[in-house]
Amino acid sequence: MQNSATQNIEIKKPSVQYFEVIDGLRGSSMLMTIMNHMFFLQILKIPVVFAHFGLHGFFILSAFLISSILYKEKEKFGVYKPYVKNFYIKRILRIFPVYFLYLFAVLMLGLATKGTPLQAPLGIIYDLKHYGWMLLTFTFNYRELYSWLINESHLRCMFFPHLWSISLEEQFYLVAPTLVFFFRKETIKKIAIASIIIYPFFRFFGYLYLLNDVKMISPFTVDGHDELSALYDFFYRSSLFQFDAFMYGILIPLVSYDNRKVLRWIVIISFFTLLASQLYNIIDLAHDSGRPILQVANHADVIMRNGQFGYINTLYNILGASLFYYLLKFPDSSIQKPLRFSFFKNCGRIVYGIYVYHPIFIMITLVLYNLFFSMISKEVGDMFIVKLLADIGAVAFCFTTTYYVCKLSFYKFEMPFLLLKAKRSEQKKI
Repeated sequence: MQNSATQNIEIKKPSVQYFEVIDGLRGSSMLMTIMNHMFFLQILKIPVVFAHFGLHGFFILSAFLISSILYKEKEKFGVYKPYVKNFYIKRILRIFPVYFLYLFAVLMLGLATKGTPLQAPLGIIYDLKHYGWMLLTFTFNYRELYSWLINESHLRCMFFPHLWSISLEEQFYLVAPTLVFFFRKETIKKIAIASIIIYPFFRFFGYLYLLNDVKMISPFTVDGHDELSALYDFFYRSSLFQFDAFMYGILIPLVSYDNRKVLRWIVIISFFTLLASQLYNIIDLAHDSGRPILQVANHADVIMRNGQFGYINTLYNILGASLFYYLLKFPDSSIQKPLRFSFFKNCGRIVYGIYVYHPIFIMITLVLYNLFFSMISKEVGDMFIVKLLADIGAVAFCFTTTYYVCKLSFYKFEMPFLLLKAKRSEQKKI
């Protein structure tokens, strides 16, 4: 997640001068992610594939931006110690303030509700007691593995699960500066291409090994149906299986390809392949479970059916990388027009805060949503139009409150740290 200071970076093949379009893309992606996390919606359910694609897009974009910056700073510093010191100080200034403020706020909520009937359903104290060390060390994306090893529940608190992606990014930051500094661009390109080729096979056989040999199965119940939550979450969140997303991003500034037609077809084919496979799996799950399509559309189990565990992450990465490259390479593309809407761009600028803080606003919306239905259920019963209007109202309320609070956080809390980060970018020596 970068601030506007990165707009002035100049790199080769392609340039980041069209940063506002990327802001729009990640802003719109984040809105889909939030909507997917609003699990209580009854009509406006967003398939989990959109949230997953949005996150893969962030990983790819983050790697692209970070590696582009590192190439320039490698030339500026020339010496590893000040170069890597400067990188980590800037990352701390960007990531830590919002992240630890959020943890502190949730901790205060947990302490305030300790000993009350809310302690158990919120699960804050339980999660901090058992997994707080993983939140502090940015290893939370291995929580499912750890919970499976100690045979503990891993779905007690809804305030923390999304933080796995920040842990995954922090682990990428451990690798990126050293990779860029000590290897030539051509070597890095070969490493990235090799990772992109190898990882799909590693994912395929790794999943089968965990399922059949290790038997990493920890079912939880949703609407009376069991899902393999521990295996699925570990498989999707672990850097062991997902690190190639960053390699796609690293590769973007290292390649040059100008055939617009071919790039467009890569985007189109990967998009419709992803869409068709998801629709098939949704229908298949609805048929097998005996539940309506609307009820299963946003279940995580959808993306693991019919062997999709073996290729869906690769589809995410191909679509995300080709789409970003196309947008950066051809700024006159018609696909950019909706991404230039002010609302999407503004969301993109404050997207880090939106991502970290949004579970708080989802919880507030959930309480109001349930209160609304408890008040009118006796009057109107189970009417489709009431559910639809309630969903629309919930989405509007959640987006609006999240946006304005995060905007306030960005300008009043995060900005001093971003200014310090920008000053370090301007310095020639540290």
